[in-house]
Amino acid sequence: MKRNTIARFVRSFCLAGVLIGGYVFGGITPASAQQIGDDKLGRCFVAMPDSLMPLLSTSEREELCAPRGIYSNDNRIEFVTTRLGQLRYERSNHTITLQSSSASVITIRHLQLPDSTFILCMVTTALLPVEDSQIAFFSDKWEPLPTDRFIQMPQMDDFVLPCTDKESYTYQATYKHLRPFYMRIDISGAPAILTARQTVIETLAVEEKPLAAQFLLKESLAYMWKDGRFVFSPSITSQG
Repeated sequence: MKRNTIARFVRSFCLAGVLIGGYVFGGITPASAQQIGDDKLGRCFVAMPDSLMPLLSTSEREELCAPRGIYSNDNRIEFVTTRLGQLRYERSNHTITLQSSSASVITIRHLQLPDSTFILCMVTTALLPVEDSQIAFFSDKWEPLPTDRFIQMPQMDDFVLPCTDKESYTYQATYKHLRPFYMRIDISGAPAILTARQTVIETLAVEEKPLAAQFLLKESLAYMWKDGRFVFSPSITSQG
């Protein structure tokens, strides 16, 4: 019952994450698209289809991407208080992040391919009742692209410690409680590094958590953007 409730909440909050923008910026005066200039990520954000951010209008996205006086879009953080709570808008040269205080995080990352063209990676993360992320890739015109072209997504078994005895009673008894599997995905750095951390342990009963902790990896798995793909990087994972 608990896990079914969690699954329903996670799906709801992932949807809420896509919709949070539409309630935030009422009354903002639209900025001229010319203010965005050569800002590639900003132009893509403004052109984002309503199906991906249905309640955030083009003019509102233009306002977010417009420079504030003498300040550029690089390393800019703003906090906006709304009826949904506080929204944190963070902008760097390659990334836009929208985070509500309690519901979800949306990260949009610009990634360069070997032929010097760009694609977009969007990570939507539900924060409650357990952190869980969904990832999607798009062309710079927001055409959907196959995820497996850019990353081999980690599965639950990738978070199991290599020394684990998978025939043991403890493993077998605990394994069946690890479905559905949840993980938190983040993207940072230049070149981009994607990290994936299992959060499924948070869905377990109190007495089950110590058993699962014996064989589940505590560190995040790390993937570096290289030659147009996120490539698993054991050295970064071990450092994490």
